[in-house]
Amino acid sequence: MPMTRGVDHLRRWATLGVIMKTTFQRIIEGELPASFVLKNEKVCAFLDIHPYNAGHTLVVPRHFAASLEELPQEFASAMFAAGRRIVIALKNCGIPCDGVNLKLNDGVAAGQDVMHCHLHVIPRLHGDSLAAGGWGQVASEPWDESRRMHLDGIAERIREALPE
Repeated sequence: MPMTRGVDHLRRWATLGVIMKTTFQRIIEGELPASFVLKNEKVCAFLDIHPYNAGHTLVVPRHFAASLEELPQEFASAMFAAGRRIVIALKNCGIPCDGVNLKLNDGVAAGQDVMHCHLHVIPRLHGDSLAAGGWGQVASEPWDESRRMHLDGIAERIREALPE
C-alpha cells in the first residue's frame, strides 16, 4: 500500500534524525494551549479551534502514529471509546446537537491535514450547512487566543456530562 506524501515526508525527516512534533503532540505535552474535554493515559480530547459546530472535539492518541493502521490497537480502541463518551456527553450537555458525525481522515488524499491519527466528533444540527458526510467548506477566521474562554466554557459543559 503506498504511503501518503505527508507521511512519507515525515518518515524521511525522521531517518535524518530530525524530530518534528505535530501540533497535537505539542498540545498533549503542554507546549500549546487547548480546551480539554478528556485526558487519560491513552488519549486526550480537546475542542477544535476551527469547529464545524460548537462542541467539535478532536480525540488524539497519546501514542504518535500518522495513520490508523500504524496505531496500536489499544490506542485505537481508547480513541473510539473516548469518542463514544463524548457523543453521549454532547447529547446531554445542553449544546445544540441533533446528531453526531465521527470522522477519521486517514491520509492526505482523505483530507488529513495533521499527520497524527485523530478522530473528529462533530455535533450536527438539522439544517446546518455541512455536507451529509460531515465535511464541507466552512469559513474560519485565523485563530485568536481571546476566544479561548468561550471554548473553555464549552469544554467544561462537555466534561461535566461525560459518562464514566
